[in-house]
Amino acid sequence: MTPELMHTVCDHAMGNYRALTTMAAELLAAAAQRELVQLDEKLYLAVFTPRGNPPARAAPGSPALEPATMKSSRHHPIEFPSSSATRARHTSSTSSTR
Repeated sequence: MTPELMHTVCDHAMGNYRALTTMAAELLAAAAQRELVQLDEKLYLAVFTPRGNPPARAAPGSPALEPATMKSSRHHPIEFPSSSATRARHTSSTSSTR
């Protein structure tokens, strides 16, 4: 493994030893499969570059994407039932268990 690749893998792991060893194992497996003698940054890019369409980006100088198009599904507000419905459900479930 080249010193540059060691530095890249350590930086990418950000102090997480599990991530570091997982990435190193994936690189070693890919190198063995390709029968490579030296692990380098070219292999790193081949193994860890995402495949598929790149994310949409606004062209330089153009207005940014609308915030509505960039919403993530994990940021949707959680809806809770009204307190009276919760009380009614709780009352009916506790009375049926007695």
